[in-house]
Amino acid sequence: MATTLMDENLWPDQAIARMYARRWSIELCFRHLKTTMKMDMLKCQSVEGVLKELAIYLMVYNMVRLVMLKAADKMAWMSTA
Repeated sequence: MATTLMDENLWPDQAIARMYARRWSIELCFRHLKTTMKMDMLKCQSVEGVLKELAIYLMVYNMVRLVMLKAADKMAWMSTA
């Protein structure tokens, strides 16, 4: 692993390893999103178009997650009633 964080007092090996593990987890989440939402290849060719396409994907993803949350809340409410 290469890094520019050379001060061992500020950045001990364990801290750098934790940051790397967190970064890896984030990359896996992005890969999951791209695969699940078929975002592995964007259709637009301009920067503006790509940004719009990404915004739509994020909006749809968040809407789906909201529906899932509401369904889970409803199921939890029904199981306690």
